[in-house]
Amino acid sequence: YVFWAEQVAAIDALNPQLAGRLARAMDRWAVLAEPYRAAAQEALKRLAERPSLSGDVREIVGKALGACTPCAASA
Repeated sequence: YVFWAEQVAAIDALNPQLAGRLARAMDRWAVLAEPYRAAAQEALKRLAERPSLSGDVREIVGKALGACTPCAASA
């Protein structure tokens, strides 16, 4: 998941639209089994904290984290 986040950030600098499509791969991170769920959530949080992230990717990552917060809380 760290590799995924690094690649999304690198591609975002070159092509934000493509990076946004790659970021969608983690839309359903909350359905993963532990410890994968925690690792995916951490990768998403680290990606969201990057100041150079484009608006497109920031929106997708933010929605992924926000949409799955209730899912993670009920688990």
